[in-house]
Amino acid sequence: MLFLCLAGLTSFPQYYRGGPDCVESLAHKVDEFDFIDINRLRPRLKDIEDLLETKGNEAKAVVHIYGGRQSRSDDIPKLIEIVRKSSKLSELQLWIRDMGYRNRASLEIFLLPLPCTSYPSGVADLNIDEVELTDLPVASQPRFRVR
Repeated sequence: MLFLCLAGLTSFPQYYRGGPDCVESLAHKVDEFDFIDINRLRPRLKDIEDLLETKGNEAKAVVHIYGGRQSRSDDIPKLIEIVRKSSKLSELQLWIRDMGYRNRASLEIFLLPLPCTSYPSGVADLNIDEVELTDLPVASQPRFRVR
């Protein structure tokens, strides 16, 4: 029975991400930058909008958002909202992901040319206990023990 299920998957490789028959199975990183202010963000998002127009309806952009080492507890949700409001792309064309924390607040932008293109994975530089949440008193900041 298991063989039949696996055989069924190979009949439709174009329907799952990163499949061997996908013409462009890997996402393309098109930009990565530190978030400084909204004035620097808008032109980069405009470039992505223009790029998606040339790629057709199936293409999507994925934005990975990272908070910085010194952050407020609501920085990542605010950055997500800023990116969403700064872009003219729909939620179907622009996927925004909270990827954790790095030394500086930053964004990575990937292009997924086809529906079968695999999602990119992001890598955070810091664990939550290495982040200084500036709006919380030190005693109430999350601390995790490694067992």
